Amino acid sequence: MMSMKNWKMRPRVVAAFLVAGIVPLVVAGWFASNRASAALEDQAFAQLETVRAIKAGQVQAYFSERMGDLDVLAANPFVKMAVVELEAATAAAEARGVREQDLMSDAGYRRVHDVYDPVLKHYMEVYGYYDIFLIGTRVGRVNYTVTKEPDFGTHLADESHHLARLWEQTVGSGRPNTTDMEPYAPSAGAPAMFIATPVEDGGRVIGVLAMQISSEQINKIMQERTGMGETGESYLIGPGKRMRSDSYLDPRGHSLAASFAGTVEVNGVDTEAATRALGGETAADVIIDYNGNPVYSAFQPVDLPGGIRWALLSEIDVAEVRQPIATLQRGILLMSIVAGILVGLFALFTAGGIATPVVKLAEAAKAIAKGDFSQRVTLDRGDELGELAGSFGEMSAAVQAVVAELGGTADAVKAGRLSHRGDARRFQGTYADLVTGVNGVVDSFVTPISVTSHYLADISAGTIPDKITEKYHGDFDQIKSALNQLVDVMTGLLGETRALTASALAGDLSARGDAKRYHGGWHDLVGGINETLDAVIEPVKEAQTVLERVAGQDLTARMVGTYKGDHARIKEALNAAVDNLDEGMTQVQAAAEQVASASDEISSGSQSLAQSTSEQASTLEEISSSLQEMTSMTQQSATNAHEAKGLSDAARQYSEKGMESMRRLAGAVEKIKASSDQTAKIVKTIDEIAFQTNLLALNAAVEAARAGDAGKGFAVVAEEVRNLAMRSAEAAKNTATLIEESVGNAEGGVALNAEVMGNLEEITSQVVKVSEVMAEITAASEQQSEGINQVTTAVEQMNQVTQQTAANAEESSSASEELSGQAEELKSLVGRYALTAGRAVVGASGTRGGQGSYGTAGPGNGHAGKARGWGKSHNGGSRRPEVARAIHRGGVAGASASDLIPFDDDDVLGEF
Repeated sequence: MMSMKNWKMRPRVVAAFLVAGIVPLVVAGWFASNRASAALEDQAFAQLETVRAIKAGQVQAYFSERMGDLDVLAANPFVKMAVVELEAATAAAEARGVREQDLMSDAGYRRVHDVYDPVLKHYMEVYGYYDIFLIGTRVGRVNYTVTKEPDFGTHLADESHHLARLWEQTVGSGRPNTTDMEPYAPSAGAPAMFIATPVEDGGRVIGVLAMQISSEQINKIMQERTGMGETGESYLIGPGKRMRSDSYLDPRGHSLAASFAGTVEVNGVDTEAATRALGGETAADVIIDYNGNPVYSAFQPVDLPGGIRWALLSEIDVAEVRQPIATLQRGILLMSIVAGILVGLFALFTAGGIATPVVKLAEAAKAIAKGDFSQRVTLDRGDELGELAGSFGEMSAAVQAVVAELGGTADAVKAGRLSHRGDARRFQGTYADLVTGVNGVVDSFVTPISVTSHYLADISAGTIPDKITEKYHGDFDQIKSALNQLVDVMTGLLGETRALTASALAGDLSARGDAKRYHGGWHDLVGGINETLDAVIEPVKEAQTVLERVAGQDLTARMVGTYKGDHARIKEALNAAVDNLDEGMTQVQAAAEQVASASDEISSGSQSLAQSTSEQASTLEEISSSLQEMTSMTQQSATNAHEAKGLSDAARQYSEKGMESMRRLAGAVEKIKASSDQTAKIVKTIDEIAFQTNLLALNAAVEAARAGDAGKGFAVVAEEVRNLAMRSAEAAKNTATLIEESVGNAEGGVALNAEVMGNLEEITSQVVKVSEVMAEITAASEQQSEGINQVTTAVEQMNQVTQQTAANAEESSSASEELSGQAEELKSLVGRYALTAGRAVVGASGTRGGQGSYGTAGPGNGHAGKARGWGKSHNGGSRRPEVARAIHRGGVAGASASDLIPFDDDDVLGEF
């Protein structure tokens, strides 16, 4: 940041006025703001402490009332009777094999359950509990719940959740107990809190009464927010710093359920206030809450029955409490801004009279520094600033005159008037020295430039002058050295050109200029002359070498150098001539080799054919004998198939009779089952009558108990009626069991009968298929016999053809031997020449070229198809015209042996 001593004059004057006017106002505002902030903070703490005390009292009173409800309900005779009878009903259902999840479907348990459930359910709804439990003492069997969650019917002795621990503590201690909130799996994993007390009868514990506390009641207490503003809230936390009530500000991330489902860091309250409150401290302070916001917090511990300690926190955001302070601070800031604007305007007006002349002088000085000497500053004032402006104008005029004089000298030099000099007498002091120095600089470079101009004029006219001998310094000495080197190069090039011309006139084309003596473009010039000479002599020497080798019967020689223009046309013409000669000799050699190869193949094939036909004739005789034996076996198979078909028809008739008997048996079993179903309905009616009688007797006993002594006799009668109803229900149950067994046996007989009938139907179906298959086998055997007879006839005909083929093969072998001898004579004649077929083309200099450049004639070439004289065949006739046509179509190299020498017996051999 720029220090104040570097400030310009106008900002410095304005800053001084602003400091003097605004600082006192800011100090006064800061003092008032601090006083108001302290008052609001005290008020916020007082309000939070009041809310904290009220909420803590309400929570403790709620749990005290719940413990009182527990004691009253456990002492009620109705509840004691429910504990005893539901325990007995549950034990009886388990003895009958009823599973815990099916208790409500058991009739005996359901009758007892329906007596007590309406009263207990009504009590739960009125007093705001989540659930009520009646638990046995021996294995902790949950005999009754209102909500029938998955814990209904379970044995707590086999469980490990906190309800099981609460039951164990209550039975062991014989007094009420409480558990803190923990996730409870039967309630879908939601946090649950339980209170429990033993149910006693005559000093003996007969069961345990437990209640599941509803978190909704606790949330109603904590969610009351009168006087808490927008960000104020009260909430409870437990020993693990997890929520015990839902947060008002963050009902999703810091609810009771989210706190136990997540982590303490994300969903709990791990703050300074929580730690201090759980440690037993009651206080109020400014802390950072679970959302990372500064808050005013009033906190204290809350001790509950069972030694459980929670913490209650009442908090409100610091930003909300200090909102009035922020409004006050904004007012003070606005007043400061207005005052600053007024003071600044006055300061600007005052500073303008001082700073404006100085700014004008500074701007004029900057313009002169950039080369603008026309600047003048006029101030109509008699103080020091006016004198400064006059002196500045005189200085600007003097500098402008010096610059104009030097500019005239520079323009004259640019125009080529090197004799022009500046007039130093017009100036004094340093300005005169400056003009004199510029004149000396012009004198120092005029002489070398003049010498250079004369030398270049002589060289361009074709005259090579002598070297410069005068002495120069600096860059002018480098110019002198460059001109002397140019003179040396031009002299050397002239000597090289004269030597090459003399050699060429004498017939010596091997002479070359020495390009190594030169550099750059001069080196390229001498090298270009040498390359021109090389391009003239090289193709002439290569053509001479090719012609000498062709004269010596070597047709592989070619010109392989790379040439252009007329040299390229000479190369193409010479190579084409050698190609034509080489191609003709190659075609003759290829034809001789093809004929020799074809004759060898024919001879070998004819001998193999004769031997194969002899072996085939022997094999055909063996085949004929085997076919006769096969005919006899086929006839025997047809006879056996007729007999098997008769047996399968008999089996099918017996299986159909068995199916009819099973149908009659199934009808009898169905009638037995129908009778059993009717009997079961009658027994069920008797059981329902006994159940209703039992229920009426139970109600009569309750009414008799309410009547006191007057109802004792009626109670005895009701008990006897109830016993008779129970005995009738038991007998009906036994009868129903026997009938169910009979019905089950009947159904099993029906199923077994259906299975047997299915098996018989499958057997019948398979027998029918076997009969059909045997009929098909019989027909196939007869057809097979006829087919074998036809094959035997065909084999005899093949034997005759085989013998004829052997005779023809002997004749072909004799003819091929004669043709092979003639082909060998032709190959001997062609072998005297060195041809390109099968080897690489060799250039005149001994290098090898690719055969693809000068290969033998292929299809469409036209050379191989010209007339050639062939000898006579072995039978005295001329060669067939097919041979010439085959060669004309694709050349000798493209013709097969069968095209060159076709067989007379192709039609006969084609059969094989």
